[in-house]
Amino acid sequence: MKCLAEFLLDSDLILVEGCEQIDFESAEMPFVLELSNTSPDQVHVLKAILIFEVEQFSDAKDLASTYLATALNSLTFTTSRKFRLGRLIKLIEWTKGLEDRRAKIFCEQDAWAEAEPALDEALVGTAAGLVQKMQDERMQAALRWYRLGISAENLEEQYSYFWFALEIASVANKDQERVPSSCPHCRGALFCPACNKEPQHKKFAGEAIRHMIYKVLATDEQRSLEVADTLMAIRHELMHGGRIANVKLPCSPAEALHMLSTVAWRALAEWINLENVNFNLNFGAIENVTRAKIVAVADVVVKMPGDADAPKLSDFPKIEVELIPVPVDDKKRSQ
Repeated sequence: MKCLAEFLLDSDLILVEGCEQIDFESAEMPFVLELSNTSPDQVHVLKAILIFEVEQFSDAKDLASTYLATALNSLTFTTSRKFRLGRLIKLIEWTKGLEDRRAKIFCEQDAWAEAEPALDEALVGTAAGLVQKMQDERMQAALRWYRLGISAENLEEQYSYFWFALEIASVANKDQERVPSSCPHCRGALFCPACNKEPQHKKFAGEAIRHMIYKVLATDEQRSLEVADTLMAIRHELMHGGRIANVKLPCSPAEALHMLSTVAWRALAEWINLENVNFNLNFGAIENVTRAKIVAVADVVVKMPGDADAPKLSDFPKIEVELIPVPVDDKKRSQ
C-alpha cells in the first residue's frame, strides 16, 4: 500500500525565494520527499511530505522514520548544514481509489516540558558549597560531561557523555595497585611460563571503570559483572559508530543509560570526597535521566473530497490532537 507521512523539520536552510516545492527523489529510492517552507510564524522551518510503499499500515511510522533519516543524512552531508526532525504530524493511507482512508494524527510533548518547582535554598546551598572542592581541571571536565549528559536530548549522546564523565573520574580515583593481566575469555590471571610468574600492570582505564562499577554494586558481585559487561558493550558499539539497537541487552536502553549515569555520579561523588565537608548536603535524584517525549496518537478513518485516484493533502480534514499535562501533587511526586 502507499502511505503519506507529514513531518516538520528544523534546518539552517530554507527553499530559495520564489520556490514553492522541491522534490527529493531518484529512480533508485523507494520514496519521494516533497520539501517546502513553512509559514514564517512556525517554529520549524521546513515541511516534508514523504510518500512511500509499505506492506502493513502498522509498520508505516517506523519505515517513514527510516526513509526520512536517510534523506536527512544525505542532505546534511551535501550541504554541511543542519537538517533535523522536528516532529511527525500525521500518517495517511495514500493508495489510489480509497473512499475510506486510515490515518494517525500525532501530538507530542517533551516529558520535561514543564519545569518542576523544586529548586530550593538547600539544593543551591549544596551546589555553592561544593564549588570549592571542584577546582581540579580534570574534575571540571568530568562534571561538564555529566552536565551535558543530563541535558542532551538523544539517548546515545547522553550515553557517550556520561561515559566520558565516568572514565575521567574512574581513572582519577584508581589506586596504584598493580593487577595481573587477565584472560580475555575467563578474566583469570595470565601466567608466563618463561618468567614463571603472572605479568602485572597498573590498572587500565577499562579496569578502573569495572572497579568503580563493582564499588557501586558491591553487594552483588555477579550483577556487577553483568552490569559492567553490558555498559562496556554499549560503549564499544557507540565508539565504533554503531547504535545501541545493535547491542543485545538484558534491559532497556533507558535502564542501561540510567545505570551508567548512577555509576558516573557515584564516581564523581567519590572524587569530590563528599564525606569531608563541613556543611549539610542535599541532592536531587530522578528515576529516569532519558529525555523522553510523551506522544499521543489518534487513530482515525476519514473520507476525503475530490478525486479518490488523485488524493490531495489539502483535502484532508482538519483534526487536532492536544496533550494536556495533569498536575502531580507533592504527595504523589514523592512516591
